[in-house]
Amino acid sequence: MGAKRTQNLVEPEAHPAANENRRGARPALSMQEALVLRLIAAGVPTSDIVAQLAVNEPEVKQHIKALLLKARAKTKPRLVTAPTNV
Repeated sequence: MGAKRTQNLVEPEAHPAANENRRGARPALSMQEALVLRLIAAGVPTSDIVAQLAVNEPEVKQHIKALLLKARAKTKPRLVTAPTNV
């Protein structure tokens, strides 16, 4: 007859940076993230950030992802226009 099926819904694990801002405190930026954010704010393209910081591109992209999570922004331009009381 009609047996009920139950689904095991597993919540995907969030990046640790996504939970840092739950209590209203600003998430802390690492030194590298702060440097990357300053360069993004100055309009420097990712490829030039890689060259200026002398790191590889995946590392810079990871810093950008962390910044986006911490600022709850979806795009790089939004990082520099996001409200300061996030």
